[in-house]
Amino acid sequence: MHSDLQRHPKKLLVVSDTAMQYTNIGVKAFSPVVKELTYLLEEFEEITWIGFERKEKNNSLVLIKNKKIHPILLDNAGGNTLKDKLNIIAAYPKMYRVIINEVKKHQYIHSRAPSNPSVIVMFLSLFFIKKQFWHKYAGSWIDKASFFYHLQRILLKKLRHNSKITINGDYNISNKNIIPFENPCLDQNDRKLGRNLLTSKK
Repeated sequence: MHSDLQRHPKKLLVVSDTAMQYTNIGVKAFSPVVKELTYLLEEFEEITWIGFERKEKNNSLVLIKNKKIHPILLDNAGGNTLKDKLNIIAAYPKMYRVIINEVKKHQYIHSRAPSNPSVIVMFLSLFFIKKQFWHKYAGSWIDKASFFYHLQRILLKKLRHNSKITINGDYNISNKNIIPFENPCLDQNDRKLGRNLLTSKK
């Protein structure tokens, strides 16, 4: 069995629009997600992580030090203007090509919604029924949302048994695929720091 594991390492694909950035010392990415994926390496031998390249200065980015995390940077897409919206549509074919190529290589796929890349993964999960999908929805599950966010909630509710959906909060939802899941970026040290900060607040 051990030799089989060596030949077929347990790999995870993570698909997101998380901020990433090339630097002269390596790729930096949004600190809380780097921390989260580092913990996931306790369950997986390798992680391929798709995110968005953001070139503007961002102090919340940290270096991805663990060599078992392999980042793939997509061209950034998004914004509030009409041109930005059109650029998102234009970016979908390339996003799709990159994502489906990686989905084919992995048995375990994790998408981070709401985001444009996560929508692609949601649709792909309907066709790759022998693969295991975990869709994390970070927005509110019950509050009024924009059309795009609301659309993703509808899609997630309709996914098949090969998909698990984790949400922030427990809303007594009957769908067995939808699971309450507290933000895993908070570890025991974070909780202790939070309690200490609260005691010092007036």
